[in-house]
Amino acid sequence: MAFGILALLLAQENVSFEPKLLVRGVPNTNSGGWGIAVSPDGRSGVLSGSEAFWGDIKLPGTPMDVVQFLADGRPVARFAGQNGWRIFTGTEVSAEVVSPKPAVLSRNRQVVGYISASGKESYGAVIAGKAVEGTYLDAWDLVLSPDGKRWAMVVRERGADKTLYDHAVVDGVKGPPIRGISKLQFSDDGSSVGYASQTTAVIDGETHGPFTHVDFALGHTGVGPTLWWRQKGKWSILTGGKSREYDRIDKVRVSEDGRVAAFVAVTADGKSRVVIGDKEGPAYAEIGDLVMSRDGKRVLYAAKEDPGGRWLVVDGDRPESARFGLRIDRLTVAPGGGGYAYLGVTFKEPSVLMANGVRGPAGVLPTHEFVVSPDGKTLAFVGLMKSERILYHAGKPGNKVGEINSLTLSADGKAVAYRLQNSGMFVNRTQQLPEDNLTVVNRVGPPVFSPDGKKVAYAAFNSGGNRGLHWKVAPVK
Repeated sequence: MAFGILALLLAQENVSFEPKLLVRGVPNTNSGGWGIAVSPDGRSGVLSGSEAFWGDIKLPGTPMDVVQFLADGRPVARFAGQNGWRIFTGTEVSAEVVSPKPAVLSRNRQVVGYISASGKESYGAVIAGKAVEGTYLDAWDLVLSPDGKRWAMVVRERGADKTLYDHAVVDGVKGPPIRGISKLQFSDDGSSVGYASQTTAVIDGETHGPFTHVDFALGHTGVGPTLWWRQKGKWSILTGGKSREYDRIDKVRVSEDGRVAAFVAVTADGKSRVVIGDKEGPAYAEIGDLVMSRDGKRVLYAAKEDPGGRWLVVDGDRPESARFGLRIDRLTVAPGGGGYAYLGVTFKEPSVLMANGVRGPAGVLPTHEFVVSPDGKTLAFVGLMKSERILYHAGKPGNKVGEINSLTLSADGKAVAYRLQNSGMFVNRTQQLPEDNLTVVNRVGPPVFSPDGKKVAYAAFNSGGNRGLHWKVAPVK
């Protein structure tokens, strides 16, 4: 039976490690497909077919797209009406709206907003259950600040010259007419809001430009935006309150807090350099992928010293000794910046898996399935040995595996979990987890380890026995 998947990926924060039956029973599938959704903390779920249930509560229809969840576990979904759509926000169902746009949630999952429409060319918004003032010919790209206290959207109106113009409406205040608004966003702390057009960037009401091209990223209060643009054949970048000019700027990366920016700068001699903060790195003939840890403390990139030369990886400004003729694939840095891994590909030899500057096991052909532990000290990957797929963990071969996904390491790297395609879930150094005839549903989300690595949680569906959608928790032995 095919699964209509409605689930969001599970987040690591506040995940429950207590088993729970989320929805009892098996959905009626007269309509053909069915699906499930699980809240990011594993405490709430929706099971749908011809009908949909949240726990024991029947929902007002079958969800039309991804089900989202508020912090208290209430689902937010969009359902078809007779002439439009209705938005269910956990306890209330909206009036029927013409707009087909789904609801949006603030990052803290406390506030719901959605585009409403009382008729053709009469679009507005509902934020936290209250309709905001103003209606427009059209409205889209509704965004909420991470804490849900601010909102913004793009609207369209007809000007005095009968031309259609777009405006950004921020906290109910309509901005100047602009054509082609994009990248409407709030900073991580919600203090700044910005958007771009084809030639300008507007950040907290201040217009930058016009330029031939412009882009930006927002930081926290006191950090200021990172802004880069092209004008008269030259590129400039503003970061940390300082502006610099180059022949070309590419691959701009900004840390989550906006305090660190890294980018590729091409100078008049045709050489490429990675600039991290105020520091320019060594010159290379070509620079490929560029990655940054979330906190911006670690930056890695692939580079060529000569146009016809081999690829290498540079850690900050320190080049590795390993060289690869064809390319560097899947350059990955651990979330905390403690380690990194990648695949080195040559023309004649098999791919080589590199982790923290060290080659992987000899005689093993690595696949693209690998993961670095959060602390950067441990690597797990699937390698081919004599045509068999073997899971390697901490440098040692383990189970034979088929096609797997959601390869996940515990925080300390001592345990690895994964999901087999259309099968149950396994944990390394244990046997198959007790399933009680449960089948782990494909693409619900990755398995989640407890902070101490002693438990692993996952969503599963049981079509026999204790039927229903379950949040399962198993010990890691």
